[in-house]
This record gives sequence, C-alpha cells and structure tokens, in this order.
Amino acid sequence: MLTAAEATGRRARRRAPISLQQQYQQYLMQRIEAYKHSLSRNELMKLAADATTEMAGALEGQLVLTEVLVLESVDRLIMKRLKLPSYKRWREHFQSIREAQREPNRWGIEAHHPAVRLLPRLEPGDRALLVGTETGPLACLLAAHDIQVTFLAADLGRVESLELELASEALGENVEAYVVQLGNGWLPTLEGPAHLVVIDATSLPTLTPPEREWLIRALQDLTTVNGAHAVIGGGMAPATGYLGYYDGWMREHRSAKRRQSAGEAQDLLLEKPCHSDDTSSESDGHRLLDARD
Repeated sequence: MLTAAEATGRRARRRAPISLQQQYQQYLMQRIEAYKHSLSRNELMKLAADATTEMAGALEGQLVLTEVLVLESVDRLIMKRLKLPSYKRWREHFQSIREAQREPNRWGIEAHHPAVRLLPRLEPGDRALLVGTETGPLACLLAAHDIQVTFLAADLGRVESLELELASEALGENVEAYVVQLGNGWLPTLEGPAHLVVIDATSLPTLTPPEREWLIRALQDLTTVNGAHAVIGGGMAPATGYLGYYDGWMREHRSAKRRQSAGEAQDLLLEKPCHSDDTSSESDGHRLLDARD
C-alpha cells in the first residue's frame, strides 16, 4: 500500500501489475476449473477417457501416459469445447474489458465510497479483507485492480453467487470467499496483513457486544500499519456508532457540506497509526485523507 507521497506521484510504485501473459493463463485456468466443477463425476471420467484416447492416438505409444500428461490433455480438450480464445485474440479484448471492470459504477458502487477513494493508494498484490454481505460488489472492483481479496459473509447463497459472478468475469483468481459466522472467535488465516479492511456495519447489530468487540479488534490486529478500515453504514446501522473502537486511529475528516454535495452517508474511513514517535508517517496519513476530498 502506498504512502501519501507515493500516491500523489512523487515516488515510483513499489510493485508492477502482473503481465498480460500471466493474466491470460489465469483466465484460462478459471474458465477450465469452472467447467470441471459444472460436470458430474461420470462426466469427468468420460472427459478424462476421451482425452486419454485422443492423446494416445497422437503419441502412438511413444510415451508412457502419466497423470500430468492426462490432466494437460483434459485441459486442452476443455479449451476446445469452450472455444477459448488464443492469447492474441484475448489480448485484443482484454484492455477494454478490464478498463470497464475497474470502474466503480460497473458494480453499482458510488464514486464517493470510502474504498474507492483509497484506490490510488492500493497496489497490485495488496490484500483487502471484506466483511459482510454488502461488501460483495467491492470484491469484484478490487479484484479488477489486482488486489488479493478475502470476502467473509454469513450468507452461503451470497458467497456462492459472488463466486459465480467472479468466475464469469474471470476475476476469481484474486478472491477467496468464506462462509463465516461473524463474532464466533474465528477468522481465516491470511498470507499477510491486510492493507484495506471494509466492514459492512449492517452485519454487526446481530452480534452481542463482546462478539462485536472481538471481531473489530481481531480485524484491527490483521491490518498492517498505515492500513485503512472503511466502515460502511446504512439504515439502522450508522457507521459512526463504531468510532469508539478506533481510539488512536486517524479519521478522514470531510465537511458536512462536502458530504451533502456528494450524497454521502455517514461512513467511516480510518487509518491505522504508526508508533507514536513516527510523526512523519502520521503527517502523510493526514495529508492523504485530506487529499481524497
């Protein structure tokens, strides 16, 4: 995740996005795996048998068929059946598709959403943790920006529908989705600290006070220094009611006039502080939050 100075262009980004060739391979694997999951066991066995017969005929006994060769042959057969494009054809369409996927309104997300205002700071490979059903659209947007996303929701149907949407958009490689009873004392293990955590405040009122406190504290512990939390409110669950859990965090301050002109809700955007003696980083944090106005 970039600092304020890096986000405003005064320094080069630390990470480059993955190459188009790598993204093409991810696209192929997602489509192939999605097709395999749509088949019954008998259909999979028949597919493997067809692939083995085709490959054996082509090799004419020159090589011993191994499991790896069979799996590769199955993948090639699926590519033919799905008529997946070559790299050259895929690349011609990829740029326009990905550009559209990176637009917030493509997923029904407002431009003033706190996570959208943080996009200039996020780099390819950064990690985001999304908590609650209403954060689903963000998973698609962030995945399109090559962010590694972990999505948590208690609704199995919502998790499954999100996974189908991600697969259809070739974005599933960047997202892991879990069905989790929030507040039960368990969160999935991340490969590294989260740079962005988005909490759907409407998912918190059903928790008991101890469960709610445990969840927010656990999410804070999973967040890297200078990482951000966006608490999204709505209806009977205003985000500002959770400000008390963020003592010492740097809060984005936007005037009531600006919020009203943008049609914003009372959402929270906060940044995890460095050590108290690291005043330069704190100053950068305040400048960044002000700059997003």
